[in-house]
Amino acid sequence: MKRKIRSNLLSLLPLLIFWFLLVPSLEPLLVVQGFLAIGFVLLFTRSWVSSSQYSRYHASQLLICMPKYIWVLLQNIYRSAFTVIATILKHNAHPGVVEVPIQAKTPLVQTLIANAITLTPGTITLDIQDTTLFVLSLHDNEETKAQIIKTIQTELEPLVLPIERRQT
Repeated sequence: MKRKIRSNLLSLLPLLIFWFLLVPSLEPLLVVQGFLAIGFVLLFTRSWVSSSQYSRYHASQLLICMPKYIWVLLQNIYRSAFTVIATILKHNAHPGVVEVPIQAKTPLVQTLIANAITLTPGTITLDIQDTTLFVLSLHDNEETKAQIIKTIQTELEPLVLPIERRQT
């Protein structure tokens, strides 16, 4: 019973933090809407999450990794936006696909990395095959490919890899 309550609280906390980051207001109606939205998310995903492979992840690792991950993601989005604007204004886009080997083996961590790539302007994750990401980039040159691989392998992936550790 205690474990179930603890599990629900660990699920509630990140959702609550996320809600108040999106809606930074304590207006009563918004607070009620937030709790209703979180309640529906927990209600409809409880059986899926508890019966799936995702219950093996360290909730504490997830709570530690996510703020760093979001910070790095926001920095990459901001930096890339200016590069993409310059590319568009110069009519200098020459798209190409970059193959990026990653260490992540679980779908959750691979998806976190792939979403970060897709949210960053100028890149889109096309496919994930085993431990390789296929990324569409606005530039098809060796310098850009090397930069994409370096960013993923040294900035993004190390932030989310600890999530893969199994609970003991």
